[in-house]
Amino acid sequence: MLNPTTGFLLEFSHLAGSVRNAAMMLQGKYVGDKEFDEKICLGIALVTFKAILKAIKQGKLPEIHTASSIHRVHWGIHHEATWIRMKDDSEYVFDWHATLKMRDPAISKAEDWLIAKTAINFVLFSGFK
Repeated sequence: MLNPTTGFLLEFSHLAGSVRNAAMMLQGKYVGDKEFDEKICLGIALVTFKAILKAIKQGKLPEIHTASSIHRVHWGIHHEATWIRMKDDSEYVFDWHATLKMRDPAISKAEDWLIAKTAINFVLFSGFK
């Protein structure tokens, strides 16, 4: 169990998921292990974009047009997150793997996320300029 300070630093540095992945790998878990697969970025993106699509169909997110996952390779590291397109055609990425906090994903404009430009935690988000 992490102490609160370490957890806070990992959440706001967006390294929480990477550190957890490394810890699981040290325990001998890798791709193909169900527990590993559902907790890495691919599994998180799959669950979150499906939940968003369901909410769109139920009329609960009228401002969102669609959602999917999005993939990037930065410094040789593959990463997946949740992409949304708004009704105004703006595109954003919600990265729950970065923070491992359901109510505090890292948020980026899609073009910024693709180049790994700094994201902002949802709890601090007040809109893009």
